[in-house]
Amino acid sequence: NPSSINDDIVIGKSEDTTNDTLGQLSSGSNAKVLFVIENKSSSNIVVNVGVGYSETSSLNLPTNRHLITEIYKEGVLATEYITELYNNASKTTITNNNINYSYATSIGLMNDRLGGVTSSLDGGNIRYYGADPNNYVLFNNELWRIIGVFKDIEDETGKKETRIKILRNENISFSGWNDYVTNDWPSATLQTYLNETFLNGLAIEAQAMIGNAKWNLGGCGTERYTNQIYECERGATVYSGRSTEWTGKIALMYPSDYLYSSNLGTCTSTAYYWDSSGCADSTWLFESQSEWFLTPYVEDSSEAFYLNDAGSLQTNDTASWGTCSPVLYLASTVEITGGEGTSENPFTLN
Repeated sequence: NPSSINDDIVIGKSEDTTNDTLGQLSSGSNAKVLFVIENKSSSNIVVNVGVGYSETSSLNLPTNRHLITEIYKEGVLATEYITELYNNASKTTITNNNINYSYATSIGLMNDRLGGVTSSLDGGNIRYYGADPNNYVLFNNELWRIIGVFKDIEDETGKKETRIKILRNENISFSGWNDYVTNDWPSATLQTYLNETFLNGLAIEAQAMIGNAKWNLGGCGTERYTNQIYECERGATVYSGRSTEWTGKIALMYPSDYLYSSNLGTCTSTAYYWDSSGCADSTWLFESQSEWFLTPYVEDSSEAFYLNDAGSLQTNDTASWGTCSPVLYLASTVEITGGEGTSENPFTLN
């Protein structure tokens, strides 16, 4: 990665450079080194560039001077980076509930487009699936994980963009989805905690990467296949008086996020019958403990969906204790600047 002079200026040796910036220059020879300077701020900045030399093997730099040795690598939009990983990989067709999905098995990515796949470039959302895909990302100086690349995510102005959705790798314990025992997410105590206390506790740089998003609050019963759960979440069927959507920065994963993260070629049952001996063991989102989902239950005023400790989709009283994993959509302008997506070398963002 390039060297950072400050938060706004990044400078590095161009990848087109053929000579090293270290070592001795032979008598009578010359060296040409190309540099790239990037101004990441929104205003003009004066950068003073100087050249020095030393007749010895070392160079004593004046104060506030930097020896540039690293190659400059321009960041790639995070959405484009993950999409290209999927597009460039070989595909396998997986069928679940008579729906064909396109799987890039070598890199743990799948396309949730419903109704069949006619091209490797077709599709809806691109998601990571499997027991431990390389979807780790460094965010807020913590490990988070990429759920996938999602199309037509709407912000508070109605603008729709393709954005990355990420989930905190380490979940948190909380007294309940809603201490007031109603499944109304806009007024839920967990919603308030995530968008006030938790959000304000993030680093300023991390907060700047989060975009407001419209979250769907439609729901249905538990005995549904993955594609049916996905459709219910985006529908208008809610308990009487409940909202069908909410706009904010931090929420929870949908039941469909969990279901799509497993291999739908081997997990062929409805979500109610998933357990740790089958489907749940093949998804990176299952940790053998109860966890809250965002989606309310439509047939009761006080219940919401949760993942039980066996890996099945259930509903529970919103005042019940449980854990949760904060989920958010990155702004569409966020770039992946390095890393391999492993827990030891996660993707880095800017």
